[in-house]
Amino acid sequence: MSIGDNGIIVTSGTVGLTARKKAEQLKDKTIGFIDGQQFVDYLFQSLDTMSQDALNTFGLTTNIGFM
Repeated sequence: MSIGDNGIIVTSGTVGLTARKKAEQLKDKTIGFIDGQQFVDYLFQSLDTMSQDALNTFGLTTNIGFM
């Protein structure tokens, strides 16, 4: 990252306190974190606005099927 850049780290788990503290110590760079559960929440909140290609990327569909 260059000075003044912003970054986001997305993880399937939980971001630890050590990583958050280290990111806060950086000068001239901003790093945000999205935990796995938060990512899933954002994903499902956005389903109605996502294209079919985007849904396919995540292995999702808007169709309901019954077995």
